[in-house]
Amino acid sequence: MSRLEELPALQRLPRARRDAARLQLEGLAGSANILERAAFRPGTALHKMPRLWRVALPVCVIALAIALFATFQSPTHPNAVEKTPRVFLIAQSAHEGTPPPDAGVSPDGSGWALTQGGLQLTSTGGSSFTIVHPPVLPLSLIDDVAVDGSLVVVAGVTQGLDVVVDVSRDFGTSWTVAHPPTPHGQPGSVELVSDSSGVVGMVVVDTTGSAFSAGEWYTTADGGLNWTWHAAPTGGTVTVAGRDLWLVGGPISTELYRSSDLGTTWTRVSVPESMSRQDAALTVPGALDNGQVVLVATVPTPNNATTTHVAIFTSNDDGATWSALATASSTGIVGVGVVTTTSVASNTVWLGDFSEPRVTLVSSNGSEESGSATGPYGGVSSLSATGSQSAWAVLQSSQCVSGKSSCSHVGALYETSDGGASWQPVPLEHL
Repeated sequence: MSRLEELPALQRLPRARRDAARLQLEGLAGSANILERAAFRPGTALHKMPRLWRVALPVCVIALAIALFATFQSPTHPNAVEKTPRVFLIAQSAHEGTPPPDAGVSPDGSGWALTQGGLQLTSTGGSSFTIVHPPVLPLSLIDDVAVDGSLVVVAGVTQGLDVVVDVSRDFGTSWTVAHPPTPHGQPGSVELVSDSSGVVGMVVVDTTGSAFSAGEWYTTADGGLNWTWHAAPTGGTVTVAGRDLWLVGGPISTELYRSSDLGTTWTRVSVPESMSRQDAALTVPGALDNGQVVLVATVPTPNNATTTHVAIFTSNDDGATWSALATASSTGIVGVGVVTTTSVASNTVWLGDFSEPRVTLVSSNGSEESGSATGPYGGVSSLSATGSQSAWAVLQSSQCVSGKSSCSHVGALYETSDGGASWQPVPLEHL
């Protein structure tokens, strides 16, 4: 083994990259040696150059070799080797409205991702994946996925505008197709809702409402095989926080509802007046370990501003009153109805940036930390926190060729275990 091969940076490279780097470094080092000898050999062209130039030329070649070496060990260089090859996520929305999420993981290690090759599942927190193929819903029509141990539930809307749920009880080996009751409106998208026991319901957003604000609610008591229809006051997003369901909806996501009977009835909840006056878009990502429900409000970006104001509130009385926990800012310009990507785990609220690969962590005492992910795209489109220091983040880019119905969304999945200080690509299965 040559002395160059003993360099730690070369040893970390794959064999093909290591050999190429060694050859380039040896070539440059050899060239520098030749130049140095030629520069001081009488009769050569280089010897006729001024002495200062003869000394500087080999030094410059050696400096070039050092710069090349640095590129192989620098983690921020475009050619730097990542710990894991990246598999891009692709989820193409076949309907108008909010695009579907790309990936998700639970604290127990159950997770999923929509990728170029199909739906990938993990039961190990992302250390290994299995590609599965639901029987009815192709990749482009999957709106949401829930994984709980060996139970896998996949939901979407077919091209015939039927809500379909594919259910597997053996981690995708075999499937049962469930057909919920026919929606009363024209379904546009589906979102599954889970608590600690698994899938408990799904909200269907209808395209017939103003700004997709009409919705319907379904409940299940057997993991998604059978469903019961319920009326919903609005379409939107439903989450489980504390003992209750929380529904955020309305034309610009400013309406908040709570249900204590699994969605049979809903009660309108007041929001902080300061946020209501500014038409802040709301989301309830969950509850802290101390039982307090978290409300995140995103204020539309003012004219001539380049950052967006985000406020976090908590409630310990089912939303009767709200206490300010912290404020944060996000880069980028957003309009009314745009919510911040957020997740809650332990006693930590995670916030994703709109245009940069950055997250902000807010603890239950209101203190803030931030970390950045190095990835191929800008904003954080989804977050799945599994603890106060660990999470998955999807960095996503969107393109709409001819309106909302032709949008494609592509991104990469990253994970952190140190509160966002460092990020690595999740090792998705290669095809």
